[in-house]
Amino acid sequence: FFFFFKQKTAYEMLRSLVGSEMCIRDRYQRRVHGSQSDKRGIFSSSGNLQKVLQESLRIAQIVGSKFLTEQQLKEVSEKNIHIHFTQGAIPKDGPSAGISICAAYLSLILNKTIPANLSMTGELSLSGEVHKIGGLQAKLTASKIMNVKKAIVPYGNMGDFLELPQKLKEGMTVYFVKNFSDVYKLLFDTDQKEIKNMNVYHLNNFINETEIAP
Repeated sequence: FFFFFKQKTAYEMLRSLVGSEMCIRDRYQRRVHGSQSDKRGIFSSSGNLQKVLQESLRIAQIVGSKFLTEQQLKEVSEKNIHIHFTQGAIPKDGPSAGISICAAYLSLILNKTIPANLSMTGELSLSGEVHKIGGLQAKLTASKIMNVKKAIVPYGNMGDFLELPQKLKEGMTVYFVKNFSDVYKLLFDTDQKEIKNMNVYHLNNFINETEIAP
């Protein structure tokens, strides 16, 4: 999965570049006494998700919660959050949507927008590490077709990126990240002018614009 952010609201709609959409929002806005909607703090999903993707959803919630304050965690415990992937007849699986799901989850909770011209992909571990994914060339090609020329990609894929055809890399700005904390800073904590001072590997038309730390 490779996602770009289509809507600029806390009600995030994302489209994956393999032909599906993911919608995340609060649910059960009305409480019906004695019904299922009395339960709070539920994180659920739908859309024919297979085992690995379901695990990615849970990991995204766990990692995302680490970036919330005690008050925000309390507010989340009073809400039910549901993620739906469209085209339910198609089975969906794989871990590469991890950072995208976590970003959408935090966008909803924090009520902070994410740039619509940014795509991202990366497997997420329980410790927040961002791991290498497969199919980078196809994902970046799809991103460019959608006219989305900025991407967040795992640091482990830097070598793959450098070996891509020059025509594909041309015009792309890619941020290579090792941990979700880097993703968080890029999306929620940092002005674009400050990115050069971050410990993020930033390639703009193949030019490394940051000092690569050991």
